Amino acid sequence: MKVLLQHVRSQLYLRSLGHWTVNPELARDFQQRGEALQFASEHVITGVQLVVDDVAAEELESGLLVTANEAAVGADG
Repeated sequence: MKVLLQHVRSQLYLRSLGHWTVNPELARDFQQRGEALQFASEHVITGVQLVVDDVAAEELESGLLVTANEAAVGADG
C-alpha cells in the first residue's frame, strides 16, 4: 500500500519536509496511514489530504486530514 500526503489547494505531493512534487512517484511513501498522519501532525503540515493507493485492490481513496485546530494555523504546510 502506498500512502502519500497531497496538498489540497496545489495538488502537489510531499517529497520531503518543505519540498513538494507534482509527480506522485517522487513523493514520500509513508506506507501506513498512521505514519503519514503522525508526520503531518508533528510537523504542523496543514491543508493536506491522505492519498492511499492500495496496489493489491487497484483502488485510490482520499481522506481529508485537516482538523479545525490545524485550519486555524493556515494551509501553507
